[in-house]
Amino acid sequence: MIASEAVLQVVNGAFLLVLAIYLKNLGYSDTENAKFVSYRFLSSMLLAAPMGLLIKGRKLIPFFKWSAILTPILSILIIYSTELQKDWLISLLMFLWGVSFTMNQVCKLPFIMRNCAPENLTSAITLNYATWSFGAIIAGVIISVLSTIDANTFNDKNLLYIISFLGFVSMYFAFTISKELVEDEKSPNTLKSLKEYDWKIVIKALVPTFILATGAGLSIPFMNLFFNHVHGFSSADYSKLGSISFVLVLALNLFVPHFKDKLGYKKAIPLFQGAGIFILIVLALTEFFAGNYWAVILAAFCFLARQPIMSTAQPMTTDLIMKYVGKTNQELVSAIYSTIWNGTFVVSAFIFGILRKYDIQYVYIFLITALLYIIGLTMYIFLILEFEKRYTDTENE
Repeated sequence: MIASEAVLQVVNGAFLLVLAIYLKNLGYSDTENAKFVSYRFLSSMLLAAPMGLLIKGRKLIPFFKWSAILTPILSILIIYSTELQKDWLISLLMFLWGVSFTMNQVCKLPFIMRNCAPENLTSAITLNYATWSFGAIIAGVIISVLSTIDANTFNDKNLLYIISFLGFVSMYFAFTISKELVEDEKSPNTLKSLKEYDWKIVIKALVPTFILATGAGLSIPFMNLFFNHVHGFSSADYSKLGSISFVLVLALNLFVPHFKDKLGYKKAIPLFQGAGIFILIVLALTEFFAGNYWAVILAAFCFLARQPIMSTAQPMTTDLIMKYVGKTNQELVSAIYSTIWNGTFVVSAFIFGILRKYDIQYVYIFLITALLYIIGLTMYIFLILEFEKRYTDTENE
């Protein structure tokens, strides 16, 4: 499952690194770019929660297989539709791409929770998050190497085609998953099954994620446009920077279990998220000094530092949330977790498009992200304190 996910993340990484700049070079504005991004996340938002209810007590392997088949096909069709420059077709295909990718994203955490031994859970969740970094690294290396060999032959469009075709390798791994544990029986009544969840705990656990995701949606999908507009990076330049960043993300993520064991949630999560927020603020402020060579260097350094530091906290927060809500709520929480990230990205992309339409500078947009991160981190701290108190009380009984 992890290998299949990693291959699909190579395709996702290519889209993250190159697609927005490619569309900009075709004449699309930041607002139009944001609109296309929002359709991808809109479909994920609409599908994730129903899927969370659907997969309870069901085998997950078929969902991995369908995702491995459809995601590369739709990726190829998206690139072809950009050649035609038919906005409605690009939007439709981005919507469907979100559906196919979500099938994988919603199912992976429940699959891990069902099939992983408790002592290996944090490591498995960390490995799962590392696939995103791995995919972006491979995509960035392919883009950087091929564009260096021949920038005309391996232009943005052809690079996206090449990596999309590589996505079919995911099918091999998806179709070799042979066993999985399915402990619960299927619920015949969806409305009745909704009453089985502890909604107070679920909502309390996911509110900090909602706030963080809203902030992230204003910056993460558009970081390439920031470096392109403000600091003059080409897609090849940004891909090289992105590749280095994701190597650092992958390397640091390997130590997440060590950080959690050594520092605990109470120290590790605030430490890494707090440092990431500070670095994001410095990165944003480089726009005021755009054109100075040192501002470009500082922005690149901040990007390379912020990405791995902030990403290190996410496996720990996910681990915390899944343990906090308990086994009964985990499938639903996994689905809502995905819905939150995709749904807030829809809203954030819409807000980003409006802000850029009125020429609001990236620095102010990123500072809004930082403010939302601070609020989300504060709420995580309260959640950690409650979880640790509950854990201590349980041990004392």
